[in-house]
Amino acid sequence: MKSDSGRDISINPAKHTAGAHGILGCQDCHTSIKDFPHPAKVGKVQCSSIAHWGIMTSFPTLVVTGFALKFPDSWWAKPILLWEANAGVRGGLHRTAAVVMIAATVFHFIHLALKKKDRVFVWSMIPTIKDATDMLDVFRYNVGLTKQEPKFAKFNYAEKMEYWAFLWGTMVMAFSGFPLWFNNFALRHFPKWITDAATAVHWYEALLASLSILIWHFHLVIFDPAVYPMDTAWLDGKIPADHYRHTRPAYYRELVKKGLVEAPDDSEEAVKSPELVHGDD
Repeated sequence: MKSDSGRDISINPAKHTAGAHGILGCQDCHTSIKDFPHPAKVGKVQCSSIAHWGIMTSFPTLVVTGFALKFPDSWWAKPILLWEANAGVRGGLHRTAAVVMIAATVFHFIHLALKKKDRVFVWSMIPTIKDATDMLDVFRYNVGLTKQEPKFAKFNYAEKMEYWAFLWGTMVMAFSGFPLWFNNFALRHFPKWITDAATAVHWYEALLASLSILIWHFHLVIFDPAVYPMDTAWLDGKIPADHYRHTRPAYYRELVKKGLVEAPDDSEEAVKSPELVHGDD
């Protein structure tokens, strides 16, 4: 199979299986390709979406299998614990999901380290004075002290807080989880209070993370009137242009100037999600 420039773009199955992408199917990365023969021009692979899918699949698994251990008598936990004594299904699922989450986070850092232009994303996530004033403006608007709705930059204060909280939470869960995973090693080489502390930290951080996702993140991406019934960026990497035009007009104009606003397929215009195209900013 040849590209338009004559370059061989055929996939060697043996090399693919033996490589770093061996566990992935073609459409796990090339999500825009639906037909065969493939189109002559295809979009570039968005590696950030790979990390996001890793988090989305591992986090719910960790929550369900983790709380099943804490509440074993609950009706929803009993099916999960049915084979725990003999096969260790719950524990195996929990540890596998933990590895996936850690791998997705490490992949995110490696991607930023290797892609210089994508490191703009990190700079966009650094809190600024405007974030503090935005929080105050949102409070004033919500309680009716002003009729002027707040306008945000590329990422608002809530998205920045959630991003850094996730990274911090992942590290806390990983460092507190390993002494519990390798319990015999930890008890043999460290005082018992280490595993006791790790158990407490792991439990309270899991509770905090779960509530953060259920209350805060779900509001931002589902229940917020600005995006309801759902922000579909997690599916196709696109956000309705009207949303950005309304809430982030300055950033929207910047996207228009850079040609990152797509012509609509129907009556609704779409804008590429900044999370996926930040390297082009």
